[in-house]
Amino acid sequence: MFVAGCGNFNWGTGEQMFSAFQKIGKLPPQTKVYCGHEYTLRNLAFAAFASPEDDKIKERLKWAEGRRKAGKPTVPSTIKDEWETNLFLQAKGPSEITKVRKDKDVWGQSH
Repeated sequence: MFVAGCGNFNWGTGEQMFSAFQKIGKLPPQTKVYCGHEYTLRNLAFAAFASPEDDKIKERLKWAEGRRKAGKPTVPSTIKDEWETNLFLQAKGPSEITKVRKDKDVWGQSH
């Protein structure tokens, strides 16, 4: 898990990623999420593209833009924030998380 996103599956499967996200998603809402890369802006830009009517994603993207412009990190996040803005965590099953990953890969080729 990255802030508002998910890494490539590489050698794993959608089933494995979905299972891992389900475990992470059961942690208490205030649990801090630390990740090793600052991909938040790109992840939220994709989320805003994929879910253009989602106000929480729009708000978080604006927040992240401000943080980065000020030279500040967007990490850590919380499980609560991830439930609200991470399309991968919101996926209802392995096929959906796989579709979101493929959609992000295609989107990423032109953005």
